[in-house]
Amino acid sequence: MFTRLILALAFIAVIFYLMAKYRRLGPEARKQWLIKTAVIAVIVVLLLGVVTGRMHWLGAIVAGLLGFAKFGMRLFGGLAPFFRILGPETLGNPIFTTPYLRVQLNLQNKTLTGEILDGPYKGEPLQSLRDSQLQELEQFYRERDKRSYFLIRVLRQGANTGSTEQHSKHSNYASAGEPSYNEALQILGLETYVDQAPPDKSVVVKAHRKLMQKLHPDHGGNDYLASRVNIAKEVVLRHLRSAH
Repeated sequence: MFTRLILALAFIAVIFYLMAKYRRLGPEARKQWLIKTAVIAVIVVLLLGVVTGRMHWLGAIVAGLLGFAKFGMRLFGGLAPFFRILGPETLGNPIFTTPYLRVQLNLQNKTLTGEILDGPYKGEPLQSLRDSQLQELEQFYRERDKRSYFLIRVLRQGANTGSTEQHSKHSNYASAGEPSYNEALQILGLETYVDQAPPDKSVVVKAHRKLMQKLHPDHGGNDYLASRVNIAKEVVLRHLRSAH
């Protein structure tokens, strides 16, 4: 009876954690996260079936194959560091978070999606807004939060247009400030390391290099997004140096 009570409480705690995680994600990330969570749930059920003797040992083989699949390895919570040793590092889509916005860049087609966390149209998906509404947000964030202001400008112009400002060399991107360590990880596409063991320096350098190949203005990217990736790299590397 006591064991069942503990298991029930643990199950409820996991459900609350998953719900909180889901609410923090943007619209595009939610779809991928739900699929990955479903895969993990199937693996856990298979393993429990084998452990309790309710499933043949072949179930363990199936669960193992699913667990080591490249798709399933990208989001395995506390076991993520273990899977990174066994398989190649997977680069996720960069996520840019501010007090007002959460924006995700799809590296495949360089489209931006996200949601408004605070301000006009709070709770609305950014991709559903008209340009006049985005312009209203741009004016609202201009003096309140530079990171949100620049992100709206990127969204209006597209992530594939090079300069965010008409004269990028005069843009004061430094005024946007530095992201936190966890925000920097998300910008580098290393969200699986958030609240986990920190990545190796080689992983950070590799993630930065891959992103710059896609986001550098010389490669058809965006100068503001590229600047945030550069800053994020320095923030994470500084954190790694201070941890040693």
